[in-house]
Amino acid sequence: MSLRPLTDETLLVRLETLVHQERESVAEIVEHLAEVDRRDIVLDRGYATLFEYCTKRLRYSEAAAFLRIRAARAAKQFPRVLDDLKSGAIHLDAIMRLYPHLDARNCDRLLAQAAGASKREVLALVSSLGGAGGAPERDVIRRLPVLPPATSPSARDAQPPPGIALPSAGAAFPPAGAALPPVAMARRQDPDGSVGTQTVLAPSRIRLSFTADDGFLAMVERLRRLRRHKYPAGRLEDLLKDAVASILARIDPERLKQDRRRGRGAAKPRSRAPSRRVPAAVKAEVWKRDGGRCAYVAPDGRRCEGRDFLEFDHAIPWAIGGKSDNAANIRLLCRPHNQMLARRRFGPRRIAAP
Repeated sequence: MSLRPLTDETLLVRLETLVHQERESVAEIVEHLAEVDRRDIVLDRGYATLFEYCTKRLRYSEAAAFLRIRAARAAKQFPRVLDDLKSGAIHLDAIMRLYPHLDARNCDRLLAQAAGASKREVLALVSSLGGAGGAPERDVIRRLPVLPPATSPSARDAQPPPGIALPSAGAAFPPAGAALPPVAMARRQDPDGSVGTQTVLAPSRIRLSFTADDGFLAMVERLRRLRRHKYPAGRLEDLLKDAVASILARIDPERLKQDRRRGRGAAKPRSRAPSRRVPAAVKAEVWKRDGGRCAYVAPDGRRCEGRDFLEFDHAIPWAIGGKSDNAANIRLLCRPHNQMLARRRFGPRRIAAP
């Protein structure tokens, strides 16, 4: 169907109607799953668990199946869960996190507190239920099972070569840095059309798990924002690897020894000629002035709330004489607003992809 002929008002009304219908459908699915779980009929259908039935038969993703099953089991014990789910007062993720803490005495209170709450607010609520002052959970460092790369169609169906067995769950793994054995022989078609085999090496991956306080979370979120340009995905592995490498460069005796052996070259004199590069002192002043937030203001007076992908922009462009060493000419803009203003000023051809 084409939505282009619809007016803005009609489009929004229809969208809100569909969202309401979606909530009701999700609640009905959860209710049906609760009854299926109560009857335990999936065993008769050849599924060991309701989870397996949801993923294999209903084709839910593992995460979607888990959320709905957890909500179904909560609804079996606390019927209010379905009403709140239908009304949109609470979402599946919140039910999933609250379920282990619900009982007949606190159900109404906790569901009311979680109504309309964000994920972070729900996490804070759940954290408060665990009590304060307890010992933190033990850090976990676990090497993940070695499996063939799932992205290779030929590797998915390949069998391990003779003498090499795939590790079972809970099997011991070699220490970090140790050479890993090949785990499969994948088909390979050469350019000349001939077919052969090639060894598929498994990537070594390690899962790290630990608990931290709100202060650490705030620092990680700030680091994520400040390093968005280098790490657009904001993956914790990249951020923490960068931070650890920076610390090691300052305190690792081996690295410091290597630096002393190489010697430090004389610092290059700074050029005082006008430069497009914004000095660090000006960046600090602008960042404080703009509050680490995009400074773009819409015609109706609403200021952009963007805090990711921030860039230092020249109000009067450098190309037409704008200065870089004057904070009054520098502002923080999120990348979308910076590119929008640049397109309006110079045209699309001046915004080349990096």
